[in-house]
Amino acid sequence: MKKYIFIICMLMLATTVLAEDNITNTTEIIDQPVICSINQCDSSCVVCSDNKCHDSSFTCTESLGVSSISPEEIDIGKSQLNIQIVNNGNVDLNNVYAEVSGEGITMIDNLNIERLVVGDKDYSFVNINAEKSGNIDLAIKLYSDGRLIKKDVEQIKVIGQAVADKTETYNQTELMNKLNAAKEKYKQLDEDYQNKKSEDYILGRIEDVLKDANNYLKSAQFYMLDGDYKRGSVNLQLVEDSLSTIELELRDVKKKQVNLIDRIKSNLLYISSFTAGIISILTAYKLTTNYVNKKNLSDMHHKIKTTGTTTLSKGKELLLKKKEEEILEDNKKVKNDKDKKKK
Repeated sequence: MKKYIFIICMLMLATTVLAEDNITNTTEIIDQPVICSINQCDSSCVVCSDNKCHDSSFTCTESLGVSSISPEEIDIGKSQLNIQIVNNGNVDLNNVYAEVSGEGITMIDNLNIERLVVGDKDYSFVNINAEKSGNIDLAIKLYSDGRLIKKDVEQIKVIGQAVADKTETYNQTELMNKLNAAKEKYKQLDEDYQNKKSEDYILGRIEDVLKDANNYLKSAQFYMLDGDYKRGSVNLQLVEDSLSTIELELRDVKKKQVNLIDRIKSNLLYISSFTAGIISILTAYKLTTNYVNKKNLSDMHHKIKTTGTTTLSKGKELLLKKKEEEILEDNKKVKNDKDKKKK
């Protein structure tokens, strides 16, 4: 029997030691600093599309822009456009290339930029065929690894005799209906974006695309009101492309994963708020109790003082009355003594 008791005690001791070890290990894990570097990237760090590790407060921003296009003038027929692209974001981008389209412009092929680091510029070469002369608006789309990063509108001049120079007409009513539909769709997508943002979804570059869509939308409206339906139509097409991109990306967004450290911070904040509330209630209760006690003490003191004064007054009256009685008695005795002497 003693042997079994000894074994049970040893098991209980081992369980206690293991529990203490687990608590110690947990504390050590919580106290360990988060490391975000090339050699170590903890789970709470931010990893961008270039696979670089950043602090948890870092926001990955992919942004491209057209710095210049050369030549500014081309002849009708086949030509090469040299499009200088700049990386305006904070993430290095790979496989960067441009696609162009426009009235009478057909893209034949293009060459990409293998890598474009943050703040750097490089050329993407695009071979096109121009069939119409004049100042042509180019719709330019900039990509990285197949992802559409930026849409822009530039202009080049095409020189030469067009094979078939037709004056295009635009259905103003149809364009205005498309513009109003785009406005409504933009409003709905912006509301959806704001709701998902408040629910801690990972939204990536959707905010930047929304800003681009809003700018294209304003430009399209401006050109149409000014009677330039050609440019209005180009900007409206860019709006519709941007809204389609936003709609697709909003469907695939996911919520942020809350790690252990974030949960502990949240719980500590909740506990601190709760504790502060309890302390406030106890303090108010203590102050109220002290006030009531002081008031009762003041009332009692006043009562004692009043009662003492009344009692003292009554005592004085009794003493005076007794004194009068004694005087009367003495006078009575004196009178009796005089009467005896006369007899």
